[in-house]
Amino acid sequence: MAFSLRVGCTLILWAALPALAQEFRAAISGRITDSSEAPIAGAKITVTSVERNTITDAVSNSTGIYLVQFLLPGNYTLEVDSPGFKHYVQHGLALQAADRATVDVRLEVGSHSSKTYRPTGATSSRFSTTFRVW
Repeated sequence: MAFSLRVGCTLILWAALPALAQEFRAAISGRITDSSEAPIAGAKITVTSVERNTITDAVSNSTGIYLVQFLLPGNYTLEVDSPGFKHYVQHGLALQAADRATVDVRLEVGSHSSKTYRPTGATSSRFSTTFRVW
């Protein structure tokens, strides 16, 4: 009886371990392209927490893909910079616990001092809660 109780408790503890390891932080990923859909490598992505005023940076890879991880739930602003393109800003990205948001950005050719804004609360297929694995 004591043996079966011990085995039962052990099984319950092992079954509960994955629940302890679940990630609550969010992530934003996507692809940076130009107007012809060509990938932009080396673009600087800056994600700023509106509530905490913390900044997390990333750089797009050779295929234009970027990933910003370990974001606490809250509201964020996403900015993208690359030489020869307009500065891109998107406000109003609301992330919940464990969200995996995809924000694809198409940069416009132009002066770096020019900005392309995406309005707060704008909805688009460029912002979804799907996560790309690559």
